[in-house]
Amino acid sequence: MWLKPVLPELATRAEAFLDCGALLWTDNLASLKRIRTYEHLMQRVEAKQLDALFAPAPEKAAMTTPPAPATDGTISIDDFSKVDLRIAKIVKAEHIDAPTSS
Repeated sequence: MWLKPVLPELATRAEAFLDCGALLWTDNLASLKRIRTYEHLMQRVEAKQLDALFAPAPEKAAMTTPPAPATDGTISIDDFSKVDLRIAKIVKAEHIDAPTSS
């Protein structure tokens, strides 16, 4: 019941795990009659997993494919390699006051 305002989906999964129906603020925790076999509700993400996710991709050998005329709306691998796709890791986020209009 304490999770619902912040993590409603996780709270629903916890209710199913506890087999207790919907928990409300008026409920008493002593009303839990049985608890099912333990299972993880969430998986912890380790820092090394995040580092591996955001690590630069290793250089790959250039793929040489003869360009074929695209008739079905697709593009060649050469055209795709020209696309600049980027990802980023947010290191710090801060509140910035909105400028006031005069």
